[in-house]
Amino acid sequence: MDHVEQVFDRMAADYHQLEPWYEHLYARVHAILREASHFGPRLSGAEAREAIAAIMEKRPPDFSKFT
Repeated sequence: MDHVEQVFDRMAADYHQLEPWYEHLYARVHAILREASHFGPRLSGAEAREAIAAIMEKRPPDFSKFT
């Protein structure tokens, strides 16, 4: 049983309460987790740090050093 299944199992004492929505919600949660696993690491890169710093400093970002 994966993490998503465990979450859904805790949400309903009786599986039949969630059965109509289970497949839909399960697919959505997996899509969110898949997206987060791809997007999350990009936030820790140098390009992301430059973009965030530029926003905080109210200046245009300089991505020329990353090409």
